[in-house]
Amino acid sequence: NFLWGAAISAYQVEGGNVFSDWYAWEQSGKTIDKCGEAVQHARYFAHDIDLAADLGMNAFRISIEWSRIEPSPQRLNTKELERYRQVLLRMKQRGLQTFVTLHHFTLPQWFVLRGGFEKRSNIVYFLNFVRLIADEFKELIDFWIVLNEPMIYAAHGYFEGSFPPGKQSRSLYMQVLHNLVYTHKHAYRLIHAHVEHAQVGIAKNNQFFEPASNRFLDRWVVKKTQQHWNHFFLRKVEKELDFIGLNYYFHNRLSFRLYAGWQPNHIYSVIRNENLEQGDNGFEIYPKGLYHVLMELKEYHKPVYITENGIADRSDLKRQKFLYDHLKEVYIALKDFCDVRGYLYWSLLDNYEWGSFGPRFGLASVNYKTFERRLRPSAIYYKGIIKENAIVF
Repeated sequence: NFLWGAAISAYQVEGGNVFSDWYAWEQSGKTIDKCGEAVQHARYFAHDIDLAADLGMNAFRISIEWSRIEPSPQRLNTKELERYRQVLLRMKQRGLQTFVTLHHFTLPQWFVLRGGFEKRSNIVYFLNFVRLIADEFKELIDFWIVLNEPMIYAAHGYFEGSFPPGKQSRSLYMQVLHNLVYTHKHAYRLIHAHVEHAQVGIAKNNQFFEPASNRFLDRWVVKKTQQHWNHFFLRKVEKELDFIGLNYYFHNRLSFRLYAGWQPNHIYSVIRNENLEQGDNGFEIYPKGLYHVLMELKEYHKPVYITENGIADRSDLKRQKFLYDHLKEVYIALKDFCDVRGYLYWSLLDNYEWGSFGPRFGLASVNYKTFERRLRPSAIYYKGIIKENAIVF
């Protein structure tokens, strides 16, 4: 019953969305590339879903873009609502379990102008959106992911300032985190009130941290960082999780260091890539970290689905080994009694990677001028794994 699949997110693939806060962010010159038409998934969704199904996948993760559904307050775009219905129906017709994310980093610009998730009083607007989706698509969604990577969203948007709204404030960062906890708890209860037998969870970016040396201070900073980054949010919403979605990309060796003055990583320095392999975007390839973060999640006694794991590899020379090595760690975690029930590769398609079209994560390459999709050899390799429900080592 293992679920094999891939993942995408709406803003990164659909194209033509001018009502999102990310669109406004791009217009202000904060990104290398503008999303524009992305890869025109809004037009080619049936083809892309067929691509996933033809690879033998039995699960697929998408997101529903709130700013398309409600481009201005209380004004519904019924045409977009119907398109998402057709997307979900197509997935069902092709035998795909549906993982649907309700907040994947992007928000309606009108919501952000009112203060976004900084203000608890605004959360009612998001919950109204959740209620609408629950009422409209209750029979079509198998797994509900309320929030994608809330720690990343809060850190990039309110701590580092690299995502919209581009603020740098430790107090705002914590305020937004607490409001996202509140949001998840209320969305969980709302979905369960509207959808019988709903499976509601989260997509959580957890990282493998280890000390750069055996010094006490290095070990101490690892423990503190793990507690905050990997577990702060999960422990707050533990009772409102039917499953945990894990997004795994990062391995960081930490060394304690006091900095003069304020900056985000004010009590530790990060040591990465000690002559280890990287993806095209500089992400270290560290499969063993996936085992460690999976084993960390055992304490929650919840089913775990890997909702993202992938590599930027334009040449496709490393992706097959990446898949093999990471899936081997999943197997070892299963043997060690971690309740892992699925693996969704990021991403089915090359897409807009939050400011740039440079990184190529796709099992299928995309020509950004003609929008032609072409399966990479690694996609055929992955198809073989899915068919056998196994890797051989």
